[in-house]
Amino acid sequence: NGWAVLSPDRIELDALRDKLPPADLILAEGYKSSGYPKLEVHRAATGKPFISAGDAALLAAVTDEPVDTTAPQLGLEDVEPCADLICRTFFPERG
Repeated sequence: NGWAVLSPDRIELDALRDKLPPADLILAEGYKSSGYPKLEVHRAATGKPFISAGDAALLAAVTDEPVDTTAPQLGLEDVEPCADLICRTFFPERG
């Protein structure tokens, strides 16, 4: 099951979480400056800089070029390794 909220206004994650049905995991796009764990998807073709280099909450960079971070780097096509990282991080008891 899934649930989506599309809004032109910024909604704080804590307020949004309180409105959602119970869930094991919430994935949210945006919220770059939050302290929540994050993956940054970075594409060289956008011409925009990689922004989470020193962010302690960065779980991994998902990118098509090397970026300056100590976090793991995964390719844009690395869907299964990305899913594995999320599962190991948030559900370690599930093996």
